[in-house]
Amino acid sequence: MYGYRVADDVTPHDRNPVPRGKFKALYIGGPTSIPGGSGGGDVTILGPPANYRAPEGQAGGTLAGQIDGITAPIGDIGKKITFSNVPSGSVLGVAGTHVLSTGTTATLIKALN
Repeated sequence: MYGYRVADDVTPHDRNPVPRGKFKALYIGGPTSIPGGSGGGDVTILGPPANYRAPEGQAGGTLAGQIDGITAPIGDIGKKITFSNVPSGSVLGVAGTHVLSTGTTATLIKALN
């Protein structure tokens, strides 16, 4: 349905990238890791680095960094992005290289490629 071929377990880390060094999307499998919390958790990522090519035909700066066809807004290239209260069982359709431990409370995360 989504066109992903592999799903790698992710251990959030502030310096180490995800397995394979990138992801097209993230699957958020578990609730927040905060004691007593339920439902969704927060996910903090690093957006795609600037050395990924911009999509064909995009001018004027609305889209830039790209990983295998997934694009990120110019302001998000290589920057921290936090998604708050991401529901368990959802696919977060964002590309990046790292899931940061600082700011991530969601659990059972998979990197989809």
